Amino acid sequence: MIVLPPRRLAVAAAALLALAAGCAGPRGGGQGHGASGTARAAEALVLRNDAAAAQAGVSRALARRGEDPWAHLGAALLARRALDAAAEVRHLVAASAAAPTDPVALVALRRLSELAEESPARAAEIEAGLAPLVDAGRFAGLAAYRARIARVTAAEVRGDHPRAAALRRANGAVTAWACSGPWARYHALDLDAPFPPEEGALPDAAPAPAGLPPRPTRALAAPDGTITLEGEPPDADVFYLAADVTLARGGRYLLTVGTAASVRVSIDGVAVHERRDFSGTPSTLAHRPVELAPGAHRLLVKLTRGTSPRSGLHVALSREDGAASDAEIAAARPGAAPPHAPAL
Repeated sequence: MIVLPPRRLAVAAAALLALAAGCAGPRGGGQGHGASGTARAAEALVLRNDAAAAQAGVSRALARRGEDPWAHLGAALLARRALDAAAEVRHLVAASAAAPTDPVALVALRRLSELAEESPARAAEIEAGLAPLVDAGRFAGLAAYRARIARVTAAEVRGDHPRAAALRRANGAVTAWACSGPWARYHALDLDAPFPPEEGALPDAAPAPAGLPPRPTRALAAPDGTITLEGEPPDADVFYLAADVTLARGGRYLLTVGTAASVRVSIDGVAVHERRDFSGTPSTLAHRPVELAPGAHRLLVKLTRGTSPRSGLHVALSREDGAASDAEIAAARPGAAPPHAPAL
């Protein structure tokens, strides 16, 4: 979770309210007779630091347009300023329900994931608000993924771990891998060098330095959807993680990759995502649309630790239509990959 310092939080709130002013309700040529109530509320908070006037403006906007997602977002920001987490949850859920395909829903759902960690009471409110929306298929794509992430967090905070596991499965989280390696020494120079796992067959073992036994390919469980290389041999780098995915329906999916390490992700030998930590400051979270046929597919991740102590990796293959994942996922077995389904 990213916690903004107070000044940056104020700037972020101002930017969102300014955006709300431009997107919500009727517009006029200026802040006079034709301007929306949300615009005047944003002006009160951002320019005059008048929270009371901003609250009155947002309340009027909600009274006129109770389903306005941007007015609800403004109300949520004001509730956050007042440290009223329950009201913030209520307005964020309402914003998501009012516009499930609008970018405002992504903002609201991300914040709900953070609020779910505050207490079991907040977690229960978030689950009660989002569960009917997810079950009714109101969300699709990234919004559906984020809604389930918020519900996973809420379930964990409430101690309902079976529910959290079921929601991770619905999000297509990869919870089992085969790990092969290490295969090389240099995390940057060897990321582009090909090694046997990329040639189609997963080896039984990787060679070790002279005098040491080979490193066998081993199964690694990731019950919470995140795997780490902590505890792996420290004298080398470049690992491969492989999972076999069987899709019942096929179609369009959203591949999510979260890591601070350098990775190259491929499906059936085709590269779909790459992150080079050593060449800049790329995002640690990526979402890539992919189209896959029903049947078997091999998911392969080439991962290097480099100098970073953080080697965690999260991968999920969720359905773009927002339905629960139809993927059966297992750690790959050493040997040739099973014949993959033809490309769509």
